[in-house]
Amino acid sequence: MCGSYNLGDLCFRGASIEDLCLDFSLPGYPEYILKPGSENVDISNLGDYVSFVVDATVGTGILRQIEAFRSDSTRFVLMFDLPSVITCANYLKLPPYSSKEIMYKKLLYAISEGHGSLDLS
Repeated sequence: MCGSYNLGDLCFRGASIEDLCLDFSLPGYPEYILKPGSENVDISNLGDYVSFVVDATVGTGILRQIEAFRSDSTRFVLMFDLPSVITCANYLKLPPYSSKEIMYKKLLYAISEGHGSLDLS
């Protein structure tokens, strides 16, 4: 029965863990193998599965992105000095630039880098 404290009866939306047919790949990314082998997730290895998924999404699985972010610190610093736009109010926010030339360069950079994206500020 779902909702009891017996681990063998653990359910997710009415389905037992075994009935979910989970394997040790990252949900949504079947090529990302969390644990080699063809083992399916059951109540005995559910803790391992959850730990692997958490590690892949917020731990070692994102180390390359974090290192790339850290190594590209000059670009990161430049982004704080870029103009931004609030389109619903037709408002353009410009930092206090030291010259029109710098403002012009920052505007062009923001337009070219932000093309096709919608970022909330």
